[in-house]
Amino acid sequence: MISQIEVGTTKYPRIDTLWKLSKALKCTIDDLIIDDEKEA
Repeated sequence: MISQIEVGTTKYPRIDTLWKLSKALKCTIDDLIIDDEKEA
């Protein structure tokens, strides 16, 4: 799933997928979805 998100195959992952990733990576869902490069 992570590689699909990275390469753009899956542009909009399900919320439960984001939740599981955030738990595994010890971060928030916001950390996963906010693009810091675009905010700068």
